[in-house]
Amino acid sequence: MSIVVTSVLALVAGCVIGVIGFLIAIGVETGIGLAAGLSAGMCETLRAAQDLDLLTDAQAGQVFERAADSLKTASGSDVTSLVGTIGDCDGVLSQLQDQASG
Repeated sequence: MSIVVTSVLALVAGCVIGVIGFLIAIGVETGIGLAAGLSAGMCETLRAAQDLDLLTDAQAGQVFERAADSLKTASGSDVTSLVGTIGDCDGVLSQLQDQASG
């Protein structure tokens, strides 16, 4: 009888550990997706403002830094982990487009 009880306890413990590991992995992936989405949104918005001559390159850089700081404070997600500066936007956006198409 003790072998059956031990087996059931091991099964339950394995399931609990597996579920916890799964939830942690999902949380990490969600965080990465959130940072990528926020970065892409900021980049596209600033690019549109520059295309309409509403912002100079220097102003766009200032807006980007301020928005990144605000988002980091509000969400705890560091969007600059993917896009460090406004100059990195083109590379990140082309990477995201390549991943989406292929």
